[in-house]
Amino acid sequence: MRKINLYCGITVEKKVGLEYHPVTQFNRAKEEIDITLMGNENYTIELFSNSPDFVSAIFYLAHDNDIIVELFLNGVSCGNDIEKIFEDFNRFYDLLRGNDDMDFEFDI
Repeated sequence: MRKINLYCGITVEKKVGLEYHPVTQFNRAKEEIDITLMGNENYTIELFSNSPDFVSAIFYLAHDNDIIVELFLNGVSCGNDIEKIFEDFNRFYDLLRGNDDMDFEFDI
């Protein structure tokens, strides 16, 4: 089965570079899906992103094309539980509300 390993979280910041507009992220995800579909049955690629748009696009486009997605948050597998990724992304809203009790220390 074709597979995508998608790494997210603070620990991948150096690998994701700049993040782009949501439409650009969708188009990038579609290109990665097309590349994966061109690979053989045992083809696996590794992607890195902290863009909710890209993560969502990869996750749902892969599902529609029978591609397995394994999600990683700060190097730890979440299986295909996209909610764990979005819980991490949504810590942003805690910061906006002034919750500075959160611990964001990671070895990068």
